[in-house]
Amino acid sequence: MDSDMPSQIDSSDSGLIAVTRSERSRESPSLRVRLIGSSIQERIQSNITGLDYLDFRPSEYRAATIEAVRLMSSQPCGVWQVMAMHYERGFAQYFELTAFPLLGDDPDVPIIFGLMNPTGGLVRAVSVRGKPILTDTATTYDYIDIGAGKPVRTD
Repeated sequence: MDSDMPSQIDSSDSGLIAVTRSERSRESPSLRVRLIGSSIQERIQSNITGLDYLDFRPSEYRAATIEAVRLMSSQPCGVWQVMAMHYERGFAQYFELTAFPLLGDDPDVPIIFGLMNPTGGLVRAVSVRGKPILTDTATTYDYIDIGAGKPVRTD
């Protein structure tokens, strides 16, 4: 089925309750945070598990984030970058992020494993607009060859 409408499962012969199941919709992309380490959670002072990572990106960088995840999943390759993370508490610092794609049950849903480490001192903070964090654009980045080569950088 290629419909965005939920389908009704007929259970009249089975004695089970009818269940409505939603089909895969063409919603806007999202990158759900599945797990966050206690060290990062302590820094953020908020549990962002289950939230959309794209909500923590300025709108002008969301398309580039989606494209990087697409490249990581389709190439496959890793990524290394340094970016500022701004906290709701009014300060910011640089983080080094190293991330790799993982194979999941659904090839249309990317899974990214990332390791984040603070690096350097504090930087000038910007408003997080009511969110626990805001992750800025990378000040430097590179793809990591994990056997299938590195994507061509377009910057």
